[in-house]
Amino acid sequence: MLVAVASDMKSSQTESEQAAKSKDPGGGGRPNTSDSSDKVDSASKMHALSRLASGFELRELVVEYRALRASVIHLWVPTLKETGPEKMQQIIRFNEAIDQLLAESIATFAHQVDVSRECFLGILGHDLRTPLCSATLLSYLLAESTTLDPRSQQMAITLRSSLDAMNHLVRDILDFTGSRLGAKMEVHPIPMDLLPLCHEVLGESRIIHSTRNFDFASSQPEINGRWDRSRLRQLLTNLMGNAVQHGCPTSPITVTATLSGAEVVLAVHNFGPPIPEDFLGVIFEPMKRQQSSQAADHPFSAGSIGLGLYIAREVSFAHDGTINVASADNETTFTVRLPLECAKADGPDVVPDRE
Repeated sequence: MLVAVASDMKSSQTESEQAAKSKDPGGGGRPNTSDSSDKVDSASKMHALSRLASGFELRELVVEYRALRASVIHLWVPTLKETGPEKMQQIIRFNEAIDQLLAESIATFAHQVDVSRECFLGILGHDLRTPLCSATLLSYLLAESTTLDPRSQQMAITLRSSLDAMNHLVRDILDFTGSRLGAKMEVHPIPMDLLPLCHEVLGESRIIHSTRNFDFASSQPEINGRWDRSRLRQLLTNLMGNAVQHGCPTSPITVTATLSGAEVVLAVHNFGPPIPEDFLGVIFEPMKRQQSSQAADHPFSAGSIGLGLYIAREVSFAHDGTINVASADNETTFTVRLPLECAKADGPDVVPDRE
């Protein structure tokens, strides 16, 4: 790294290039990046990866740069027989290069940690699918058995609902890791009526959350379009699960489906504490719902990392749609707009059911 820094200090640098460096010390956005600057970036990336492999934490990585900077300047200062603009410029160039090293190392370290975490989540979700599928199959057989007494059958139905919820969570984890690692969410649109699906999802929610009230309203007798049935079930389940978790337990959760031109508008509405304003900007991002200054004492900080809402957003985007949230005066509404004819609606009408 010091060889790369020395090479960068010897290279020429205009005032505009120096200003560009100060705005992007990591090198990613600088125009006309020099070979010497590239060497600084390359050295810092190698250093970050080696420290990560050695079990260093990010704080320890940063402390190393502090020690490196202090050690070099401590040895350098006694050799300066005189000070002047040229010597000061050398010190400035040295500190610029160290800052560039530090910024690129932090970015590389953090990115690699994120990739490792997402790979772990993907492996975990994949490995959980087989035992979960076996347990779910047994729970369905028990729930439909005619030999069980009423109490045992109700227990089997509750077990089935809980395992279904776990399967939804595993599916969300797999979708999340796939999208974060570069895979696009697959959709297979087919002709379908949206209203029966809404009734099915509400029925499942009533079984899982027997103490909550769910209402559904639509001004149309049917809403036909081409969508991925499995994905829309995922979207509705996640939005309703979010409403259950954060809504007032004594107030109803309302789902509406209406036509608006060439779009269908799905809305999930619940009463309860409004979402804090500083959460609204990150509400659909994964694992960022606890970063608010109010997170320590606000109900939105507990029990969820926002993965369900992230998947709901990805399902909307995969159908060329949008999703928005409005929250004020103890009311929250998530609104999804989907075109009746998704641009990806050119696949086969019969596709494997991922459910």
